[in-house]
Amino acid sequence: IVYAAVPQEVPKQNVALNNSVKIDLNTADVNALTHVIKGIGAKRAQAIVIYRKEHQGFKSVEELASVPGIGKHFVEKHLLDLQTAFTVSK
Repeated sequence: IVYAAVPQEVPKQNVALNNSVKIDLNTADVNALTHVIKGIGAKRAQAIVIYRKEHQGFKSVEELASVPGIGKHFVEKHLLDLQTAFTVSK
């Protein structure tokens, strides 16, 4: 019997967490934001883009708590993942 390793497709989710490249909340589009971390799907990604346009960008990753549909509880629960995955350009 011969066993071979079968390469598995790397899911898009958590790509930024496994990568040294952070996604900029002030420049990323909906596709770039979707599934970066568990809990941010298309709806939340769209809400991030809308909030960014209405508030002239983000000043910090923690400001995601003000985005409708994300909220303070989600940010507190996932803060380390959010800080690892995202950055904010000045």
